[in-house]
Parts: sequence; structure tokens; C-alpha cells
Amino acid sequence: MPEVTPHATPQTSGASRFLQLGTEERVPERPFTDPTHNQQDLLLLHEMRDQLLGTLRSGRKQQEILEQGRGYHGIHIFDAVSLSEQPALAFVGFRSILRPDSPADVREELTRIDAHLVEDLRNDPEPAIFAYSSRQLDSLNWLNLVVLKDLSHMGYWQHSQHHQRASQHLSPHYYQGIRLHNGVLDTGIQGTLRLTSTKYYDFSAGRPWLALRSAF
Repeated sequence: MPEVTPHATPQTSGASRFLQLGTEERVPERPFTDPTHNQQDLLLLHEMRDQLLGTLRSGRKQQEILEQGRGYHGIHIFDAVSLSEQPALAFVGFRSILRPDSPADVREELTRIDAHLVEDLRNDPEPAIFAYSSRQLDSLNWLNLVVLKDLSHMGYWQHSQHHQRASQHLSPHYYQGIRLHNGVLDTGIQGTLRLTSTKYYDFSAGRPWLALRSAF
């Protein structure tokens, strides 16, 4: 299993604010927020969607791949019918950069949480999330793809104790930075992934730095 939780959206205090970034605005001291990274992430997310489609068409609900030159790529389908037939879908892309010195106990707990979250969805008769994929890009970089009916269903995770533990207590000790992409597939699972916003989380300093880019 990957050492990363698929839907860990870090929670921050009400006093924290997201810096609003323009479409092409750059923050030189925060290079991971460069807008060119968004397009690179989107290309990779399209690749992941294509592999998800292959799994869907094969009739499988789970597939684990070891990609040459990269690593683990896990695919989980929780509602194949909705994933195939919904005329429009939403997606979340979770691009994470891990800390090279993250504590072993934190890595192990996040791996357990990841397994619990997947199992909860697999046992849900009407899952809010239709599919989830987790792809290792290299030893410190992961990209996750979550496909769901619409973005309002991301509230599903707010009711999960496992997710709350991961997002509120463990994420800052595990990640250097996160790009959290929201978007839509206007014509369903075979359509083009279109970004609507990206949130940036930088945990490299003592206090998290947050920014939002919502114009594409």
C-alpha cells in the first residue's frame, strides 16, 4: 500500500487565510506553486484516468500496478455503474511532496488510515466516491485521483474519524507541500479533465503557508 492518505485535506485554524493567486501569478520563493506544475499534474491525471478506464472496462474493481521507473499505482473502483453512466463527474487531484525525514510511525499510521478509508468506501452501499487511484511518481512524490459525482460530496470525509486524524494531526509531519486540485469532467469519465481551482499547502516552515488559484 502507498504511504499516503488519498483525501487528506489539511485543516487549518480560522485565522489562517489563503493567499489569492492570479491565473499565471508566480511566487518565486514557493516554486511548487508555479502554474506550469498544474498543467504537468493535469497531464498525469489524464494518464491515471486512462488507466482507470482500462480497469473499469475489464470489469475489475481493483488493480495494483508496478510502473517501470516509478513505482506503485493502485486503482480502486467503488461504484462502476455510476462511474460509467454519470453524464458529468467531478474529480480531486492530490499532488503531494513528502518529507524525506518523516517519522516512521507517522508513515505507518497513514498507510493504515489509507487502507481503512478504502475499505470503508468498498463497504458503503452508496459510496460518495466512485473511484480512487494512488500513483507513486518517485520516492517523495505521489499523485492521487478521486472521482465523484460532484465536489459537494467531498464533505463525506468530514465525517470520517480516520480522515480527521490524518488531516488535522499527521499531514504537517508527513508532507512538505501539497497541490490540491478540484475539477470537473463535463462529459463523464471519458471526457477531458478541467481544473476549476487549486489550493497550495506549504509545510516547510513552522506555520503552514496557504494559497488558492481559482481562475483557469
